[in-house]
Amino acid sequence: MSNRFEVSYQLTPVQARDAYVDYLWRSRWASFLALPFLLAVLLAGLGTERWHLLCVFGIGFWIVCAVPFARIYLGRKQVGAALARKPVRLIFEEEGFRAESDEVVTRARWTAIRRIRVLPAALALERSRSSLPIFVPLSALSAEARAFLERRVREAGSAVGGGGRPLDEEEAPLPVRFEIAYEFTGGLGRRAGLRLLWRRYAGFLLMMPVLGAGLVAGLGSRGMEELCTFGLGLWVGVAAFLASAFWTGWRENRAAGPVPVRLVLDDEQLRLLAPEFESRLKWPAVARVWSLPECLVVDRRRLRYQIVIPLAALSPEAREFLERKVTGAGGELL
Repeated sequence: MSNRFEVSYQLTPVQARDAYVDYLWRSRWASFLALPFLLAVLLAGLGTERWHLLCVFGIGFWIVCAVPFARIYLGRKQVGAALARKPVRLIFEEEGFRAESDEVVTRARWTAIRRIRVLPAALALERSRSSLPIFVPLSALSAEARAFLERRVREAGSAVGGGGRPLDEEEAPLPVRFEIAYEFTGGLGRRAGLRLLWRRYAGFLLMMPVLGAGLVAGLGSRGMEELCTFGLGLWVGVAAFLASAFWTGWRENRAAGPVPVRLVLDDEQLRLLAPEFESRLKWPAVARVWSLPECLVVDRRRLRYQIVIPLAALSPEAREFLERKVTGAGGELL
């Protein structure tokens, strides 16, 4: 049996949208089923004197929980269009896999795949520290390639992540303009995440305690109990959502031990190399660069993907080159 398989395909917007919806249903079906059932119970409880205010509070909380699912469903066409934008070439080898498109090249070991979800028309390859999987249409996979893929993912399931030698270079790189070596730690990721959260939502975060105090004070006002109870339900839901997002980021960064990273900048792309993976972003694929007190955070366009670069490892010349290439390709400096 061959130890190398190549799979080339281009998802249409409809195929990508359907695969995305199928993936959401397979991964979150319990939440989708629980939401309408919970709403029915809360609406039924509104007619009871004993549980009326509690159900008003619950409906406010329910609305906040339902908003992310509504956004996901309503945004499925945009996600499908983003996923279907470019042709994709996948290469499966014993050591790892490689995904290529016009703007992005990603190489990783098999330990980077958390699981494979089998969908009606595609396989969804869930990657560590990535919000979206790689969708591979079943029509593009031969039986041998699929068997090889599933075998390597199963075998890597018991492997220990981290360490190991870097993935071998397969292509002659472009002339390097700057090369930055540093160590990414969970602490750096946590601090960058907190500062980025503050930069984006400072006004909203400052308003939350004031709004919560006003709602609690309004509970004692005659005729305002229902409105303040409903608002308090919304407030608690938003606070729970923020706490969940914070905890998820904290846990992921805590699990990320010290990782030696090499960042290579040239005229065409930004390359991130680590022992377990390699990622290449063409400059037009970078949406923005956030300047924080301790680091720069590079955001990828269309899909959530961030690279944290400590300022201590970045020379003034390398930073000026990075910012000039990002703005020259249509990105933003924030």
